[in-house]
Amino acid sequence: MSAFICSPKTYSIIYTGLSRLGTNDNQFSGLTHCLDYSILHRNGYETPDAPTIPLEAFMALLLTLNTEAVTARYGAKHGFPLPTPEELITKTNITPSPIQLLRSLQSLRYQCSEGNVTGTQGYKDLATLISALAQDIVRSLPEYETSAWDYKKK
Repeated sequence: MSAFICSPKTYSIIYTGLSRLGTNDNQFSGLTHCLDYSILHRNGYETPDAPTIPLEAFMALLLTLNTEAVTARYGAKHGFPLPTPEELITKTNITPSPIQLLRSLQSLRYQCSEGNVTGTQGYKDLATLISALAQDIVRSLPEYETSAWDYKKK
């Protein structure tokens, strides 16, 4: 396995996409399950220790997880450039699709899968968010609505 620090563009896609969850944006309006069942909320991120911290703080947590995983893999002098705090919370000029948001979150989670990072609450929270978002995306597909819930025996 390998790890690297995700690019500023990846963090920007994540920030932009997460800031759109639960809004009236057509792409994101139906994605409420992940808001209900993950600890991420549109304007804040709940932790066991604090009721709510801003999305910007959640982005900083994601970078911390990413950095800790890379450090566990390559040591403190890994040489990967870190995004600046401003780059973490820069919105892209185009809103990413929910699937691109999911893919970027999955990429980040993979890059955080080194050392003890996978045992942290932040990593578990990221995994919960990814799972809930994936379920929301599937539930928003027309085929999901028309699929049978159960089949009766004949």
